[in-house]
Amino acid sequence: VSLPSITARPTALAFAGLRQGSTTSLSAPQQLRFSYEGFSSVSWTVVSSPSWLTVSHTSGSRPRVLTVTVTDPGAAGTFAGSLAVTATREGRTDTFSVPVTLTIHAGVGAGGAPFGTIDTPVDGASGLSGSLAVTGWALDDVAVSHVRVWRNCVEVIDRSRGVCMSPHPGAPEAVYVGEATLLPGARPDVEAAYPLFPNAQRAGWGLLVLTNLLPDLTRNLPVGGQGTLQITAYATDLEGRVASLGTRTVTLNNDGAVLPFGAIDTPGQGETISGTFVPMFGWVLTPDNGSGILMPTDRPFARSSMARLWARSPTTSAAAASARRRRPGCCVMTMSPGHFAATAPGIAISTRDAAPSVCVCWIRRPCLTASTCWSGP
Repeated sequence: VSLPSITARPTALAFAGLRQGSTTSLSAPQQLRFSYEGFSSVSWTVVSSPSWLTVSHTSGSRPRVLTVTVTDPGAAGTFAGSLAVTATREGRTDTFSVPVTLTIHAGVGAGGAPFGTIDTPVDGASGLSGSLAVTGWALDDVAVSHVRVWRNCVEVIDRSRGVCMSPHPGAPEAVYVGEATLLPGARPDVEAAYPLFPNAQRAGWGLLVLTNLLPDLTRNLPVGGQGTLQITAYATDLEGRVASLGTRTVTLNNDGAVLPFGAIDTPGQGETISGTFVPMFGWVLTPDNGSGILMPTDRPFARSSMARLWARSPTTSAAAASARRRRPGCCVMTMSPGHFAATAPGIAISTRDAAPSVCVCWIRRPCLTASTCWSGP
């Protein structure tokens, strides 16, 4: 039996700050998800207390994500607040409270260093190609401000390019790869294990790395993605403390890639979106694995009544341009509403729009005309 329920997640919030003289740096705003199930209609109100605690919406009649923010209470110490929720549905009124804790540390060094780990890729992973998800989690007693991913400096490739540097004082030199995105709700297990840490619901982080833009150690080239590398993630907190989240050794093999790969460019990781139609932009590449078929042949590449996927032109994508230089047989897909095309040496692909689906054509090398579209359901 499914019983009616009104919930707020998380059930408690923790914030922190660092007070240095008259300046106080605070942890980022957090999200509170208010939802209900089993009721035809619900009216709700939220009252925040005390004055250093505010909420983005104080009333409503449908599920909503609320943004909870704290301001400087004016002194160091631990302060308690609450969000009092009143929900009225079907002639009945219920109330519950979401406790909020704010801890203000006094002076530099008052807090501890950030901590966490890398979850993927697993250490020793081999045969990697295309897009590589580097993910993990990080927490701090005040706030995690950055998680940055680095790889080891390859002397014969990187030194002359001037890209080897220390991620923080005392750390071995490395080459910067990119900054990870902290994603609310991505790691409920970490949130449950550390409920009293600020922004515990935002502990999960991730970065999608294009391995073909990493060095080719077999040819001593700055791109190509071949050979064994070490990937390290560092977390930086609001005080400027830096801590390693771990190192993973991986072996790349883009020369042997057989699967399509790519990335979604928009919407961005963690971005808040709205509306009934959400356009998605990105790009995709696929190697010619010898079979002659450059893209999946019998199903639409993208099909949705709510969203469609566009692929970025190779002229605007360094990754696509690099991949085509590395493997001339690659098929670079581009797409716009009502049109789909792929380009590679001596190859052309076209399609028609079969709304609300996208009908994708395919061809075989070295033909210069498209085959028949698969119409789909």
